[in-house]
Amino acid sequence: MNTPYGPAVDGPFASKEDFYAAYPEMAQGWDWEGHPGTAPLGSDAWGATGESGHSEDEEWLLTLCHPRNSAMNANPGGVLTAFKRSTGEIFVLNKDIDWPSVEAKYL
Repeated sequence: MNTPYGPAVDGPFASKEDFYAAYPEMAQGWDWEGHPGTAPLGSDAWGATGESGHSEDEEWLLTLCHPRNSAMNANPGGVLTAFKRSTGEIFVLNKDIDWPSVEAKYL
């Protein structure tokens, strides 16, 4: 499936639960009760589609999913996802990427 960011290499996953079943290491350390939404958790690339600059207003959300404790590092790495708000589907764009690479390619 193509996304605004390019083709997916995995997915679509119908839910956050399905995504984390396939990538359980990305769920480590996150407080699920504190983050009840349907989008995957991690570092959002705000404005990656250029639609509005505010990810909550965009149809697609680009997120670098990583274990919670890695967010304390200046350079977290993980799985890059594209979340389609209207369907709740999660598409994996890259299975091993770091934040500087996300910035260079998508922002």
